[in-house]
Amino acid sequence: MEFSEIEDLIIKKNIVIDLSNSSKEIYPLGSFNKYSNIPLGWQNDIDVKNLSKSYKKLDKYNKFLFIGLGGSINLAKIASFINPEKIITLDSFEISQIKILREIIKNNKTAIIICSKSGLTPETIVLKNILCEGFDNSIFYISDNYNLDKTKEKTFITPKDIGGRYNLSTHFGILPFYLLGFDLDKIQSYLKLSNKNSKGNNKDNYSLKIASFLYKNYINGEKIINIESKNKKDFISNWIEQLISESLGKEESGLLPIKNFNDFKPSIILSDRKNFIESDLININTNHDESIFYMLNSLLYSIAILGSLLRIQPFDQPNVELTKNLTKEFLDTNKSLKINSNEKVNFSSIKNSIEIPFNIKKRKIISLLLFSTKINSLLKSNLNKLTEYCHKKGIILLVYFSPGYIHSTGQLLKGSFKEIENFIINLHGNEDQNIPNSLYTLNTLSKNQAISDYIAMKKNNRHVLFLDSTLEEFNKEIEKIIN
Repeated sequence: MEFSEIEDLIIKKNIVIDLSNSSKEIYPLGSFNKYSNIPLGWQNDIDVKNLSKSYKKLDKYNKFLFIGLGGSINLAKIASFINPEKIITLDSFEISQIKILREIIKNNKTAIIICSKSGLTPETIVLKNILCEGFDNSIFYISDNYNLDKTKEKTFITPKDIGGRYNLSTHFGILPFYLLGFDLDKIQSYLKLSNKNSKGNNKDNYSLKIASFLYKNYINGEKIINIESKNKKDFISNWIEQLISESLGKEESGLLPIKNFNDFKPSIILSDRKNFIESDLININTNHDESIFYMLNSLLYSIAILGSLLRIQPFDQPNVELTKNLTKEFLDTNKSLKINSNEKVNFSSIKNSIEIPFNIKKRKIISLLLFSTKINSLLKSNLNKLTEYCHKKGIILLVYFSPGYIHSTGQLLKGSFKEIENFIINLHGNEDQNIPNSLYTLNTLSKNQAISDYIAMKKNNRHVLFLDSTLEEFNKEIEKIIN
Protein backbone atom coordinates (compact mmCIF):
# COMPACT_ATOMS: atom_id res chain seq x y z
CA MET A 1 0.00 0.00 0.00
CA GLU A 2 1.15 3.53 -0.71
CA PHE A 3 1.48 6.04 2.12
CA SER A 4 -1.55 8.04 1.00
CA GLU A 5 -3.62 4.85 0.79
CA ILE A 6 -2.84 4.05 4.42
CA GLU A 7 -3.90 7.57 5.42
CA ASP A 8 -7.15 7.02 3.51
CA LEU A 9 -7.63 3.66 5.25
CA ILE A 10 -7.27 5.19 8.73
CA ILE A 11 -9.71 7.95 7.84
CA LYS A 12 -12.20 5.51 6.30
CA LYS A 13 -12.06 3.24 9.35
CA ASN A 14 -12.78 6.24 11.64
CA ILE A 15 -10.01 5.05 13.97
CA VAL A 16 -9.32 8.52 15.35
CA ILE A 17 -13.01 9.11 16.04
CA ASP A 18 -13.64 5.68 17.56
CA LEU A 19 -10.54 5.95 19.73
CA SER A 20 -12.40 8.47 21.87
CA ASN A 21 -15.98 7.30 21.47
CA SER A 22 -16.16 3.56 20.82
CA SER A 23 -12.89 1.72 21.34
CA LYS A 24 -14.60 -1.68 20.99
CA GLU A 25 -15.02 -0.91 17.29
CA ILE A 26 -11.26 -0.72 16.73
CA TYR A 27 -9.48 -2.82 19.40
CA PRO A 28 -9.54 -6.37 20.73
CA LEU A 29 -10.35 -6.56 24.44
CA GLY A 30 -6.87 -7.74 25.42
CA SER A 31 -6.49 -8.52 29.11
CA PHE A 32 -9.28 -6.13 30.16
CA ASN A 33 -12.51 -7.61 31.54
CA LYS A 34 -14.68 -5.15 29.63
CA TYR A 35 -14.22 -2.25 27.25
CA SER A 36 -15.21 0.34 29.86
CA ASN A 37 -12.05 -0.61 31.80
CA ILE A 38 -9.72 0.51 29.00
CA PRO A 39 -7.88 3.63 30.31
CA LEU A 40 -8.58 6.35 27.76
CA GLY A 41 -8.48 9.41 30.03
CA TRP A 42 -5.16 10.58 28.56
CA GLN A 43 -7.12 12.15 25.69
CA ASN A 44 -8.88 14.64 27.98
CA ASP A 45 -7.86 18.28 28.22
CA ILE A 46 -6.44 19.32 31.59
CA ASP A 47 -7.05 22.29 33.88
CA VAL A 48 -3.89 23.60 35.57
CA LYS A 49 -5.47 26.37 37.65
CA ASN A 50 -5.20 24.35 40.87
CA LEU A 51 -1.88 22.65 40.13
CA SER A 52 0.44 25.49 41.15
CA LYS A 53 -1.42 25.74 44.45
CA SER A 54 -1.00 22.03 45.17
CA TYR A 55 2.68 22.20 44.18
CA LYS A 56 3.42 25.05 46.64
CA LYS A 57 4.34 22.52 49.34
CA LEU A 58 7.50 21.79 47.34
CA ASP A 59 8.70 25.39 47.10
CA LYS A 60 11.02 25.14 50.11
CA TYR A 61 13.18 22.44 48.48
CA ASN A 62 16.22 22.97 46.26
CA LYS A 63 16.53 19.50 44.73
CA PHE A 64 13.99 16.86 43.78
CA LEU A 65 14.65 13.11 43.73
CA PHE A 66 12.11 11.05 41.76
CA ILE A 67 12.11 7.31 42.55
CA GLY A 68 10.18 4.94 40.31
CA LEU A 69 10.25 2.56 37.36
CA GLY A 70 9.11 2.49 33.74
CA GLY A 71 6.32 4.87 32.82
CA SER A 72 6.27 6.34 36.30
CA ILE A 73 9.80 7.77 35.99
CA ASN A 74 10.57 8.22 32.27
CA LEU A 75 9.22 11.77 32.03
CA ALA A 76 11.14 12.83 35.15
CA LYS A 77 14.27 11.44 33.47
CA ILE A 78 13.70 13.75 30.50
CA ALA A 79 13.39 16.65 32.96
CA SER A 80 16.60 15.52 34.69
CA PHE A 81 18.47 15.88 31.39
CA ILE A 82 17.30 19.48 31.07
CA ASN A 83 18.46 20.34 34.60
CA PRO A 84 20.40 17.51 36.29
CA GLU A 85 21.31 19.73 39.24
CA LYS A 86 17.68 20.18 40.21
CA ILE A 87 15.94 16.99 39.06
CA ILE A 88 17.47 13.61 40.02
CA THR A 89 16.02 10.20 39.27
CA LEU A 90 16.54 6.67 40.57
CA ASP A 91 15.28 3.57 38.78
CA SER A 92 18.06 1.06 39.49
CA PHE A 93 19.57 -1.09 42.24
CA GLU A 94 23.10 0.29 41.76
CA ILE A 95 24.52 0.45 45.29
CA SER A 96 27.10 3.14 44.44
CA GLN A 97 24.37 5.40 43.08
CA ILE A 98 22.19 4.76 46.12
CA LYS A 99 25.05 5.82 48.40
CA ILE A 100 25.63 9.02 46.43
CA LEU A 101 21.95 9.89 46.56
CA ARG A 102 21.83 9.21 50.28
CA GLU A 103 24.54 11.85 50.77
CA ILE A 104 22.68 14.31 48.55
CA ILE A 105 19.54 13.86 50.63
CA LYS A 106 21.53 14.40 53.84
CA ASN A 107 23.29 17.56 52.70
CA ASN A 108 20.63 19.34 50.65
CA LYS A 109 17.04 20.42 51.02
CA THR A 110 15.81 17.56 48.83
CA ALA A 111 12.22 16.49 48.27
CA ILE A 112 11.86 12.75 47.64
CA ILE A 113 8.99 11.94 45.29
CA ILE A 114 7.93 8.29 45.16
CA CYS A 115 6.39 7.51 41.77
CA SER A 116 4.10 4.49 41.63
CA LYS A 117 0.66 4.60 40.05
CA SER A 118 -0.54 1.60 42.04
CA GLY A 119 1.43 2.52 45.14
CA LEU A 120 2.43 -1.15 45.27
CA THR A 121 5.45 -1.42 42.92
CA PRO A 122 7.81 -3.69 44.94
CA GLU A 123 11.13 -2.33 43.65
CA THR A 124 10.04 1.28 44.17
CA ILE A 125 9.02 0.54 47.75
CA VAL A 126 12.37 -1.20 48.38
CA LEU A 127 14.29 1.83 47.08
CA LYS A 128 12.14 4.11 49.21
CA ASN A 129 12.88 2.05 52.32
CA ILE A 130 16.63 2.08 51.65
CA LEU A 131 16.97 5.74 50.78
CA CYS A 132 14.35 7.52 52.82
CA GLU A 133 14.85 6.20 56.33
CA GLY A 134 14.92 9.23 58.63
CA PHE A 135 13.59 11.67 56.03
CA ASP A 136 9.85 11.09 56.38
CA ASN A 137 9.02 14.80 56.32
CA SER A 138 10.59 15.18 52.87
CA ILE A 139 8.74 12.28 51.21
CA PHE A 140 5.93 12.90 48.74
CA TYR A 141 4.05 10.56 46.40
CA ILE A 142 2.53 10.48 42.93
CA SER A 143 -0.13 7.77 42.71
CA ASP A 144 -3.80 7.17 42.00
CA ASN A 145 -4.39 6.20 45.64
CA TYR A 146 -3.14 6.76 49.20
CA ASN A 147 -1.61 3.29 49.73
CA LEU A 148 1.72 4.75 50.88
CA ASP A 149 0.45 7.98 52.46
CA LYS A 150 -1.37 7.56 55.75
CA THR A 151 -1.77 11.34 56.13
CA LYS A 152 -3.43 11.71 52.70
CA GLU A 153 -1.73 15.11 52.53
CA LYS A 154 1.47 14.34 50.65
CA THR A 155 0.16 12.47 47.62
CA PHE A 156 -0.45 14.05 44.22
CA ILE A 157 -3.41 11.97 43.03
CA THR A 158 -3.59 10.98 39.36
CA PRO A 159 -6.66 9.76 37.39
CA LYS A 160 -7.29 6.02 37.45
CA ASP A 161 -8.32 6.05 33.79
CA ILE A 162 -4.82 6.93 32.56
CA GLY A 163 -2.26 4.12 32.23
CA GLY A 164 1.39 4.36 33.23
CA ARG A 165 3.06 5.05 29.89
CA TYR A 166 0.21 7.37 28.83
CA ASN A 167 0.54 9.59 31.91
CA LEU A 168 2.01 12.67 30.22
CA SER A 169 -0.91 14.91 31.28
CA THR A 170 -0.83 13.77 34.93
CA HIS A 171 1.45 14.71 37.84
CA PHE A 172 3.93 12.08 36.57
CA GLY A 173 4.48 14.24 33.50
CA ILE A 174 3.71 17.76 34.62
CA LEU A 175 5.30 18.00 38.09
CA PRO A 176 8.97 17.39 37.07
CA PHE A 177 8.74 20.06 34.38
CA TYR A 178 6.95 22.51 36.67
CA LEU A 179 9.86 22.14 39.10
CA LEU A 180 12.19 23.10 36.24
CA GLY A 181 10.27 26.34 35.81
CA PHE A 182 8.08 25.36 32.83
CA ASP A 183 4.93 27.48 32.52
CA LEU A 184 1.80 25.52 33.43
CA ASP A 185 -0.47 27.56 31.17
CA LYS A 186 1.81 26.87 28.19
CA ILE A 187 1.85 23.15 29.01
CA GLN A 188 -1.95 23.16 29.15
CA SER A 189 -2.17 25.01 25.83
CA TYR A 190 0.20 22.62 24.04
CA LEU A 191 -1.65 19.56 25.36
CA LYS A 192 -5.01 21.04 24.35
CA LEU A 193 -3.73 21.88 20.86
CA SER A 194 -2.27 18.41 20.44
CA ASN A 195 -5.55 16.79 21.53
CA LYS A 196 -7.44 18.92 19.03
CA ASN A 197 -5.10 18.28 16.10
CA SER A 198 -4.62 14.58 16.87
CA LYS A 199 -8.38 13.99 16.89
CA GLY A 200 -8.82 15.33 13.38
CA ASN A 201 -9.98 12.61 11.00
CA ASN A 202 -8.03 14.10 8.11
CA LYS A 203 -4.61 14.18 6.46
CA ASP A 204 -3.57 17.32 8.33
CA ASN A 205 -3.33 15.19 11.48
CA TYR A 206 0.41 14.58 12.00
CA SER A 207 -0.27 11.81 14.52
CA LEU A 208 -2.14 10.02 11.76
CA LYS A 209 0.82 10.56 9.43
CA ILE A 210 3.27 9.07 11.98
CA ALA A 211 1.02 6.01 12.37
CA SER A 212 0.80 5.70 8.57
CA PHE A 213 4.59 5.87 8.24
CA LEU A 214 5.08 3.13 10.84
CA TYR A 215 2.36 0.92 9.38
CA LYS A 216 3.68 1.29 5.82
CA ASN A 217 7.10 0.08 6.93
CA TYR A 218 5.50 -2.68 9.02
CA ILE A 219 3.53 -4.19 6.11
CA ASN A 220 6.68 -3.93 3.98
CA GLY A 221 8.44 -6.20 6.48
CA GLU A 222 10.36 -3.44 8.30
CA LYS A 223 9.40 -4.31 11.86
CA ILE A 224 12.47 -2.81 13.52
CA ILE A 225 12.35 0.96 14.00
CA ASN A 226 15.38 3.08 14.91
CA ILE A 227 14.86 6.07 17.20
CA GLU A 228 17.46 8.82 17.02
CA SER A 229 17.33 11.90 19.22
CA LYS A 230 19.28 15.05 18.36
CA ASN A 231 20.70 14.67 21.85
CA LYS A 232 21.30 10.99 22.53
CA LYS A 233 21.21 11.48 26.32
CA ASP A 234 17.92 13.34 26.68
CA PHE A 235 15.92 10.15 27.50
CA ILE A 236 13.19 10.96 24.94
CA SER A 237 14.15 7.89 22.92
CA ASN A 238 13.77 5.83 26.12
CA TRP A 239 10.25 7.17 26.56
CA ILE A 240 9.35 6.28 22.96
CA GLU A 241 11.03 2.88 23.33
CA GLN A 242 8.73 2.02 26.22
CA LEU A 243 5.65 3.45 24.50
CA ILE A 244 6.20 1.26 21.44
CA SER A 245 7.41 -1.85 23.31
CA GLU A 246 4.72 -1.98 25.96
CA SER A 247 1.85 -0.86 23.72
CA LEU A 248 2.51 -3.03 20.66
CA GLY A 249 4.74 -5.91 21.83
CA LYS A 250 1.96 -8.49 21.98
CA GLU A 251 0.41 -11.36 20.04
CA GLU A 252 3.84 -12.09 18.48
CA SER A 253 3.41 -8.80 16.65
CA GLY A 254 4.34 -5.14 16.97
CA LEU A 255 7.51 -3.16 16.32
CA LEU A 256 10.95 -3.54 17.86
CA PRO A 257 12.39 -0.12 18.77
CA ILE A 258 16.16 0.30 18.82
CA LYS A 259 17.97 3.47 19.85
CA ASN A 260 20.61 5.50 18.04
CA PHE A 261 21.84 2.88 15.56
CA ASN A 262 23.78 4.95 13.04
CA ASP A 263 22.49 4.77 9.46
CA PHE A 264 19.74 2.28 10.35
CA LYS A 265 16.44 2.67 8.49
CA PRO A 266 13.54 3.09 8.97
CA SER A 267 14.11 5.76 11.60
CA ILE A 268 12.23 8.21 13.76
CA ILE A 269 14.43 11.30 14.06
CA LEU A 270 13.85 13.74 16.93
CA SER A 271 15.37 17.10 16.05
CA ASP A 272 14.68 20.85 16.00
CA ARG A 273 14.03 20.71 12.24
CA LYS A 274 10.49 21.04 10.91
CA ASN A 275 8.38 17.90 10.58
CA PHE A 276 8.90 15.92 7.39
CA ILE A 277 8.38 12.38 6.10
CA GLU A 278 10.39 10.32 3.62
CA SER A 279 9.95 6.68 2.66
CA ASP A 280 12.15 5.32 5.45
CA LEU A 281 12.62 8.34 7.71
CA ILE A 282 10.34 10.62 9.67
CA ASN A 283 11.51 13.75 11.46
CA ILE A 284 9.54 14.97 14.48
CA ASN A 285 10.20 18.52 15.64
CA THR A 286 11.48 18.36 19.20
CA ASN A 287 12.61 21.08 21.59
CA HIS A 288 13.34 21.09 25.31
CA ASP A 289 10.65 23.60 26.22
CA GLU A 290 6.89 23.47 26.84
CA SER A 291 6.30 22.38 23.23
CA ILE A 292 7.68 18.96 24.15
CA PHE A 293 4.23 18.20 25.59
CA TYR A 294 2.69 18.71 22.15
CA MET A 295 5.17 16.32 20.54
CA LEU A 296 4.95 13.56 23.15
CA ASN A 297 1.16 13.74 23.33
CA SER A 298 0.91 13.44 19.55
CA LEU A 299 2.98 10.26 19.70
CA LEU A 300 0.49 8.75 22.18
CA TYR A 301 -2.19 9.10 19.50
CA SER A 302 0.10 7.69 16.80
CA ILE A 303 0.79 4.48 18.71
CA ALA A 304 -2.88 4.13 19.68
CA ILE A 305 -3.84 4.39 15.98
CA LEU A 306 -1.14 1.90 15.00
CA GLY A 307 -2.41 -0.53 17.64
CA SER A 308 -5.80 -0.51 15.91
CA LEU A 309 -4.25 -1.16 12.49
CA LEU A 310 -2.31 -4.10 13.94
CA ARG A 311 -5.36 -5.37 15.87
CA ILE A 312 -3.46 -5.09 19.15
CA GLN A 313 -4.81 -3.80 22.46
CA PRO A 314 -2.30 -0.98 23.13
CA PHE A 315 -3.34 -0.11 26.69
CA ASP A 316 -2.51 -3.29 28.63
CA GLN A 317 0.78 -5.04 29.45
CA PRO A 318 -0.05 -8.67 30.32
CA ASN A 319 3.45 -10.13 30.11
CA VAL A 320 5.00 -7.49 32.35
CA GLU A 321 2.70 -8.57 35.16
CA LEU A 322 4.04 -12.15 35.18
CA THR A 323 7.57 -11.17 36.29
CA LYS A 324 6.09 -8.67 38.75
CA ASN A 325 3.91 -11.36 40.32
CA LEU A 326 6.80 -13.85 40.61
CA THR A 327 8.96 -11.19 42.28
CA LYS A 328 6.13 -10.30 44.65
CA GLU A 329 5.80 -13.98 45.54
CA PHE A 330 9.45 -13.99 46.62
CA LEU A 331 9.04 -10.76 48.59
CA ASP A 332 5.93 -12.03 50.36
CA THR A 333 7.31 -15.46 51.26
CA ASN A 334 11.06 -14.69 51.48
CA LYS A 335 11.57 -18.06 49.81
CA SER A 336 14.32 -17.81 47.19
CA LEU A 337 13.51 -18.92 43.67
CA LYS A 338 15.70 -21.50 41.95
CA ILE A 339 16.46 -22.79 38.49
CA ASN A 340 18.16 -26.07 37.70
CA SER A 341 21.95 -25.99 37.38
CA ASN A 342 21.72 -27.50 33.89
CA GLU A 343 19.80 -24.40 32.75
CA LYS A 344 22.79 -22.16 33.46
CA VAL A 345 25.42 -21.40 30.84
CA ASN A 346 28.79 -19.65 30.75
CA PHE A 347 29.99 -16.68 28.74
CA SER A 348 30.98 -18.83 25.76
CA SER A 349 27.27 -19.13 24.90
CA ILE A 350 27.09 -15.38 24.30
CA LYS A 351 30.37 -15.39 22.40
CA ASN A 352 29.26 -18.25 20.17
CA SER A 353 25.93 -16.57 19.49
CA ILE A 354 27.78 -13.48 18.26
CA GLU A 355 30.61 -15.19 16.38
CA ILE A 356 28.96 -18.20 14.71
CA PRO A 357 27.80 -17.39 11.13
CA PHE A 358 24.08 -16.99 10.59
CA ASN A 359 21.62 -16.52 7.74
CA ILE A 360 22.32 -12.96 6.62
CA LYS A 361 18.94 -12.74 4.89
CA LYS A 362 17.35 -12.34 8.31
CA ARG A 363 18.80 -10.06 10.97
CA LYS A 364 19.96 -11.76 14.13
CA ILE A 365 18.78 -10.12 17.36
CA ILE A 366 20.40 -10.75 20.75
CA SER A 367 19.40 -9.22 24.06
CA LEU A 368 21.57 -8.97 27.17
CA LEU A 369 19.41 -8.50 30.27
CA LEU A 370 21.61 -7.40 33.14
CA PHE A 371 20.70 -7.86 36.79
CA SER A 372 23.24 -6.31 39.13
CA THR A 373 23.71 -3.96 42.06
CA LYS A 374 27.12 -3.01 40.70
CA ILE A 375 27.44 -1.31 37.30
CA ASN A 376 30.49 0.78 36.44
CA SER A 377 31.45 3.13 33.60
CA LEU A 378 33.81 0.52 32.14
CA LEU A 379 30.95 -1.93 31.68
CA LYS A 380 28.77 0.70 30.01
CA SER A 381 31.62 1.63 27.68
CA ASN A 382 32.33 -2.01 26.84
CA LEU A 383 28.67 -2.69 26.14
CA ASN A 384 28.51 0.28 23.78
CA LYS A 385 31.56 -1.05 21.94
CA LEU A 386 30.06 -4.53 21.82
CA THR A 387 26.84 -3.11 20.38
CA GLU A 388 28.83 -1.36 17.62
CA TYR A 389 30.87 -4.54 16.99
CA CYS A 390 27.67 -6.56 16.54
CA HIS A 391 26.10 -3.88 14.36
CA LYS A 392 29.02 -4.16 11.92
CA LYS A 393 28.38 -7.91 11.73
CA GLY A 394 24.71 -7.34 10.96
CA ILE A 395 23.60 -8.31 14.46
CA ILE A 396 21.27 -6.14 16.53
CA LEU A 397 22.44 -6.27 20.13
CA LEU A 398 19.95 -5.01 22.70
CA VAL A 399 21.23 -4.18 26.18
CA TYR A 400 18.72 -3.69 28.98
CA PHE A 401 19.28 -3.08 32.69
CA SER A 402 17.02 -4.32 35.44
CA PRO A 403 14.78 -3.56 37.16
CA GLY A 404 13.82 -0.75 34.77
CA TYR A 405 13.53 -2.82 31.59
CA ILE A 406 11.10 -5.26 33.24
CA HIS A 407 8.61 -2.40 33.49
CA SER A 408 9.28 -1.28 29.92
CA THR A 409 10.71 -3.42 27.13
CA GLY A 410 10.03 -6.57 29.16
CA GLN A 411 6.55 -6.73 27.61
CA LEU A 412 7.97 -6.86 24.08
CA LEU A 413 10.57 -9.51 24.93
CA LYS A 414 7.85 -11.82 26.25
CA GLY A 415 5.01 -10.84 23.92
CA SER A 416 6.56 -10.62 20.45
CA PHE A 417 9.78 -11.15 18.42
CA LYS A 418 10.13 -14.76 19.42
CA GLU A 419 13.37 -15.06 17.44
CA ILE A 420 15.35 -12.88 19.88
CA GLU A 421 18.09 -14.77 21.72
CA ASN A 422 17.79 -13.58 25.32
CA PHE A 423 20.56 -13.86 27.90
CA ILE A 424 19.61 -13.11 31.50
CA ILE A 425 22.85 -12.22 33.25
CA ASN A 426 23.11 -12.08 37.03
CA LEU A 427 26.28 -10.20 38.05
CA HIS A 428 26.83 -11.05 41.70
CA GLY A 429 29.41 -9.27 43.86
CA ASN A 430 30.78 -8.84 47.37
CA GLU A 431 29.19 -5.46 48.05
CA ASP A 432 25.61 -5.60 49.29
CA GLN A 433 22.93 -3.40 50.79
CA ASN A 434 20.57 -4.25 53.64
CA ILE A 435 16.91 -3.35 53.18
CA PRO A 436 15.25 -1.88 56.31
CA ASN A 437 12.51 -4.01 57.84
CA SER A 438 13.42 -6.93 55.60
CA LEU A 439 15.07 -10.33 55.91
CA TYR A 440 16.74 -10.14 52.51
CA THR A 441 19.38 -7.89 50.92
CA LEU A 442 19.44 -6.01 47.63
CA ASN A 443 21.70 -8.60 45.97
CA THR A 444 19.30 -11.35 46.99
CA LEU A 445 16.37 -9.41 45.58
CA SER A 446 18.21 -8.71 42.31
CA LYS A 447 19.10 -12.38 41.80
CA ASN A 448 15.57 -13.56 42.55
CA GLN A 449 14.20 -11.00 40.14
CA ALA A 450 16.55 -12.35 37.46
CA ILE A 451 15.22 -15.85 38.11
CA SER A 452 11.64 -14.52 38.07
CA ASP A 453 12.21 -13.01 34.65
CA TYR A 454 13.83 -16.22 33.41
CA ILE A 455 10.80 -18.25 34.55
CA ALA A 456 8.44 -15.73 32.96
CA MET A 457 10.31 -15.95 29.64
CA LYS A 458 10.23 -19.74 29.73
CA LYS A 459 6.47 -19.68 30.34
CA ASN A 460 6.13 -17.50 27.26
CA ASN A 461 8.26 -19.92 25.19
CA ARG A 462 11.11 -17.46 24.66
CA HIS A 463 14.63 -18.47 23.72
CA VAL A 464 16.41 -17.63 26.99
CA LEU A 465 19.60 -18.67 28.78
CA PHE A 466 20.73 -17.83 32.33
CA LEU A 467 24.29 -16.79 33.13
CA ASP A 468 25.92 -16.16 36.54
CA SER A 469 29.06 -14.02 36.55
CA THR A 470 30.80 -11.12 38.23
CA LEU A 471 31.20 -7.59 36.93
CA GLU A 472 34.96 -8.01 36.60
CA GLU A 473 34.73 -11.31 34.72
CA PHE A 474 31.99 -9.99 32.46
CA ASN A 475 34.07 -6.95 31.50
CA LYS A 476 37.06 -9.14 30.65
CA GLU A 477 35.00 -11.46 28.46
CA ILE A 478 33.48 -8.55 26.50
CA GLU A 479 36.94 -7.10 25.94
CA LYS A 480 38.11 -10.42 24.50
CA ILE A 481 35.47 -10.12 21.80
CA ILE A 482 35.83 -6.45 20.89
CA ASN A 483 39.66 -6.25 21.00
